[in-house]
Amino acid sequence: MAEPNDRSDIWRYIPNDLPPAQCWEWKGYRHVYRRYGVFNMRGRGYRAHRIVWEEHNSACLLPATVVMHLCDNPPCCNPYHLTVGLQRDNIHDMENKKRGYHKARAQNGRAKLSELDVQWIRELISKGFKGAALARFFGVSSTVVYKVRDNKLWVERSNK
Repeated sequence: MAEPNDRSDIWRYIPNDLPPAQCWEWKGYRHVYRRYGVFNMRGRGYRAHRIVWEEHNSACLLPATVVMHLCDNPPCCNPYHLTVGLQRDNIHDMENKKRGYHKARAQNGRAKLSELDVQWIRELISKGFKGAALARFFGVSSTVVYKVRDNKLWVERSNK
């Protein structure tokens, strides 16, 4: 198939004869890691599901707008499975569905502090120790120490 020159050519890559409840998976090139369909037009790649949403809704999306999959299937281009929002909406959706890669606290393999370290930091600060000294001792920045103190990092479970 020749490279498309028009946005309406996108429908050639989508099996839209399927029922609306079913995912219509992109039949063209997919991003290797993220699995999203890529629609190449005039030498540039676009996320296929964004173009599908715009074509189906006769609307143009702002760059800050994201198109989210209600079905959580990245190659899906069924316009009935797509909704728009901001990145924060997408993150909330991911967290609510427990799909995130983010592990909190000590379960995060990259965490520099343990639960015990956090307890010590809070106790030592309450006794007058300086944040900069504690940061050097625990191998973190003073910003991390103050965020721990202020319960912005390592939030106590009862304060969530």
